[in-house]
Amino acid sequence: MKAVSVTRSNLILHPDRTRVLVRPFNPTSEQRAARICAHVLDLPESEVHALLEQVQAEFAERHLKIGKFLRRRFEQVRCYLPTDKPIS
Repeated sequence: MKAVSVTRSNLILHPDRTRVLVRPFNPTSEQRAARICAHVLDLPESEVHALLEQVQAEFAERHLKIGKFLRRRFEQVRCYLPTDKPIS
């Protein structure tokens, strides 16, 4: 392996809250994914709407396509959902 030369500087990098990456949570097993999905499906409808509004309010200005991202993520985890509950 080739050595890397590093030089210290006085430059300090600070986080920019306006630039955030959205990345999916990937559970370590199918059982864990199914448990998480079941927990979410058990939330009262009013809480689901409140949480969704909170996420959209927090990320909408930083992620113009947050709705599209969430829909795509839903499609990725749909297979873990129980088939006996209706999905709207």
